[in-house]
Amino acid sequence: MSNLTISTAFGLLGLFTIINLYPYVVDHLGVQPYTSVNKVFVETKDNKRTEIGYWFKKNGACDIKGFEVVGFRSNVPEVVGYLDLNKEIAHRLSSGQVELYNRLEGTHFLHISVNATKITHDYLEIRTRHSCAEENKYRKTGKVIVSYKIVSKVFAKIRLR
Repeated sequence: MSNLTISTAFGLLGLFTIINLYPYVVDHLGVQPYTSVNKVFVETKDNKRTEIGYWFKKNGACDIKGFEVVGFRSNVPEVVGYLDLNKEIAHRLSSGQVELYNRLEGTHFLHISVNATKITHDYLEIRTRHSCAEENKYRKTGKVIVSYKIVSKVFAKIRLR
């Protein structure tokens, strides 16, 4: 094999790698609504529900727009009900709607009870949607313009079986 062929092969391999990793890198280097997510406990209670506890650090530049727990059985998803045991995420209004609370920047504890167990589901995902502010400074004018980006993330994936 010639050096040109080997160089071309390595160049194409590098290009292929960059193209495939780009979305992952951009997603993890952009604005993050929260970091340092650490599981504290996942406990089944009375074979009907699972209590979940996580510590995490909230970024102050993001406001929560959605929070849901999705249960999977044989890879079929369904939104499952939850109860906020902290009363920080949400509370149920008299109309039945859930009102979300924006947490302040800093360390918080998520403590929820989910209507799912290893009998009813294989695993759970806690999903969030946030509106996050991004500042963009333009070189020519020097102006700072704030734009907002919707960030949808899986906060945690919890295996029940």
